[in-house]
Amino acid sequence: MALILFDTNILSYIVENHLKEDFFLLLKNRKLSACVTLSILLEMAKTNDSCKRKKFLQFIRDDVFEKLRSDDDLECEEVIQEVKRAFPQYYQEKNILKAQKRRKYHLEQLWQECILKHEDLHNQAMQISEIEGKITVDIQKKNKESFKEWNIDKIKLNEMKAIFDEDKGWIISNEGYELWRIDSFCAFYNFYMNPSPNSHLIKFWLDAYLDMNSFIHDKQNYHDFWFMKARRDTMKVQWLRWAIKFVQQFKKIKDSNPFDELHTAYLVKVQYFVTADKLLYDCLKRIKKDKVIDFADPILIKVNNLDIMDQLRNKLNFS
Repeated sequence: MALILFDTNILSYIVENHLKEDFFLLLKNRKLSACVTLSILLEMAKTNDSCKRKKFLQFIRDDVFEKLRSDDDLECEEVIQEVKRAFPQYYQEKNILKAQKRRKYHLEQLWQECILKHEDLHNQAMQISEIEGKITVDIQKKNKESFKEWNIDKIKLNEMKAIFDEDKGWIISNEGYELWRIDSFCAFYNFYMNPSPNSHLIKFWLDAYLDMNSFIHDKQNYHDFWFMKARRDTMKVQWLRWAIKFVQQFKKIKDSNPFDELHTAYLVKVQYFVTADKLLYDCLKRIKKDKVIDFADPILIKVNNLDIMDQLRNKLNFS
């Protein structure tokens, strides 16, 4: 069965318009396996109306949906495997049992308890949106001004590079390091040296398998890993999360951009991604155009005054 992920705008519309049975029947007839993710759970929990929120969560916790591992788990798995390959001296299975327990919680217990803990999930989602998400959006708005003379359709994403200037910082250039490498280098360094409220999520997974304290402080090896040894083909989540953030800067900047970035962590694991968000769809199609890595085919559905089930039947007909 092909694995398919639906955006929150599609799932919420199905709930609000009482289309659950028709939706599940369609999945069965099309032989599609629908999945849900922690990022979807949190974005739906962001809803302020508690009654509506519980209805949304009740829907996606259904056993029809396959539950995927958390985005931070998947993201760190790539890093762990690449560090193990390039610098095996930092690999250690120090807290593997805790990691397995946390993974099981995300795959099972979290979904069983999501209704009971809907207020906690709501607060966590708002924290992502109002604190860390706002930082991302503010940076994108600032960069958008710098890129206003650029044509995103003429840019080759896999050729985007920058060099470091002591006075000006990173400067886009034809030479230097690929932007996704710089983005990951800085992000993981900050998780440890300048932690944000949610840095503990990333640190938990990495510390379970790597001696990250030694790795971060071994500046030469840390530098060489991200700028030379990490392979893009095995760091697909890293590359795709950078790519979506980069391309978003050439479109209208939305407050939901940080959650869209979280969703992309799963697009290397599924075959199809269905959304009603035209901006997100356009960003993904633009990234697809460059054929840098393989990820889910985006499918656009309109939800305004149209029969969404007819659209789904037409667009999910892959035979």
